[in-house]
Amino acid sequence: MDDSTDKSSVRSHSTVDHPVYGPICYRRRTRKPSRWSVVSRRISMMGGGRNAAMFRSSKTSTVVPPKPRLENTYKMDPDTGAGFKHDKVEQEVSVILERVLKYEEYDANCGRLAARLTELIKSKIKELHFSRHKLVVHVVIGSQQGQSLEIASQCLWNQSTDNFCSAWYQNGTLFAIATVYGVYFE
Repeated sequence: MDDSTDKSSVRSHSTVDHPVYGPICYRRRTRKPSRWSVVSRRISMMGGGRNAAMFRSSKTSTVVPPKPRLENTYKMDPDTGAGFKHDKVEQEVSVILERVLKYEEYDANCGRLAARLTELIKSKIKELHFSRHKLVVHVVIGSQQGQSLEIASQCLWNQSTDNFCSAWYQNGTLFAIATVYGVYFE
């Protein structure tokens, strides 16, 4: 292209002259926007984002208030008698394992069963109201065929406030080991 050629006359087929704004280039969209970009666009259109006071849930269309931010209490130890009670937790976990697994048979796809057990155990332990304790629930399910299994865990925690318990159950075709960790949240 030489200098004598007018640059405005050299345009691609997707450029259109607008009477007010001048040349406008139109591009074809080659792919659909991702689900996250659509959701984030909706939240930003509602005047929201991360700092939004409230947003609407697309499924229920109800206003969901944000969690209140609480000030630090600087409590380094739990209240008297509010610690993680090993005996109560172990008893509850044993009862849950027995009730759920009593008539179950081992299947190679026991992942859903283990996930259901962890949610069930966690919700039952939350009902015991261990304030300021984070709960970690770990469930292992395996086939009962006379094999050996060793499980080990290692954590960094405070011996005076944190605790754990472990319970197990076995029937003719499977075994299950559930471990619950109660870590004090300072």
